[in-house]
Amino acid sequence: MSKNSMLYKGVLFEDSLDNYLSRESTSICQFLYFLCIDDIAKHIERTFYTNKSWHFKYSVSSMIKLFVVKCFRKLSYDKAISSLTEEETILLSFLMKPAR
Repeated sequence: MSKNSMLYKGVLFEDSLDNYLSRESTSICQFLYFLCIDDIAKHIERTFYTNKSWHFKYSVSSMIKLFVVKCFRKLSYDKAISSLTEEETILLSFLMKPAR
């Protein structure tokens, strides 16, 4: 299986889905990290978003993955966001986008 790499606070992290398949319990965020939904996110941006910059505070793919977490954990958005650990926010790519 392919490896994903991420640079966080100057440290390069490499990870593979193989590391999680044999675990007894794994966070849904760890599986979503390996799911590439960029084509879906681009379609949503083109179809439903206007050119207003406030729409893009967070990436569309991160918001879709947050929705999956919310449904999987059966929580409200507020509780789903509060339940995320720092590691999970990194896995979901919830880093503020630079101002346009």
